[in-house]
Amino acid sequence: MKNIHLFLTSILMTVSLIFAGGCSKNVVSLPNTESPDFVSFSDKKIPTTWQTTNWVMDTTTGYDDLNSLKATANHVVVVTNKTFDSDINFIEFYLKGNGTVDFYVDGSIRKACPLTDSWVKHGFYFEKGSHTFKWELDGVSANLDAIHFKKETQLAVGTYYRGGIIAYLSNTNQHGIVAAPEDQSTGIQWYNGDYINTGTIGREMGAGKLNTVKIFQIQGTGDYAAKICKDLVLNGYDDWYLPSRDELNLLYQNRNAIGGFMSASVTPSSGYWSSSEDSRTTAWSQRFDTGTQESHYKNSTFDVRAIRTF
Repeated sequence: MKNIHLFLTSILMTVSLIFAGGCSKNVVSLPNTESPDFVSFSDKKIPTTWQTTNWVMDTTTGYDDLNSLKATANHVVVVTNKTFDSDINFIEFYLKGNGTVDFYVDGSIRKACPLTDSWVKHGFYFEKGSHTFKWELDGVSANLDAIHFKKETQLAVGTYYRGGIIAYLSNTNQHGIVAAPEDQSTGIQWYNGDYINTGTIGREMGAGKLNTVKIFQIQGTGDYAAKICKDLVLNGYDDWYLPSRDELNLLYQNRNAIGGFMSASVTPSSGYWSSSEDSRTTAWSQRFDTGTQESHYKNSTFDVRAIRTF
């Protein structure tokens, strides 16, 4: 099977904080002609900077017009520079084809979008600043159409906010838990080389932050699950921590809205570490294929996803 890489790189824009919930969103009305924030490919109106030798116009019916871009070779690169004066924080686009498209922001995978033989809209929130976007296709064909940039501001589980993706939101929308947009490790130990009772038995919501501090106080410097969360500085925030067992389960329950969990796509899943200790030699982890929470030896290697509160 060919790997056709669809890249949309170097898009410079002013955007506000918020990120995606799910791979696709409900269809909404879009303009039928091109505008400063919209590329429809209508009547072959492709900006010059988008044209490459590995793209051709497909004259079959597109999402919003009679034309779309179609990939004809591997490693296709499409480049445009775009600067917005308004608060743009969301990109949506339509794809059709065979295979699966992985969408990347700044080189990090955000969502896996399955392709079908009909046009499907996909949408993603992103953070304020300059970004590089990439579509990477594992399949035999792909069509790209109706790229639209806009502002969406309502907070919800799955939206980008204060450095990460909302995993939990209080009834008042004033407080919640934010998950880092990607994994901090795809295989690291819980302990720092020695089996030590850290006393981090808290499993409930809100316990992860204190657990992380105590683990570091007991285990010290080194390379282990809680330490990489404590040391994390991401998107302007430095108060990340390793989730407790219940907080980790919350990430599992909302894994599709949050996205990017590498272990979730593997069967059997290796799982993710929590900061909740079970005994001197074991700590709690959770599989992201079945949701099963298990106690494992601290020298086992599992994935890590950091969280923070607001």
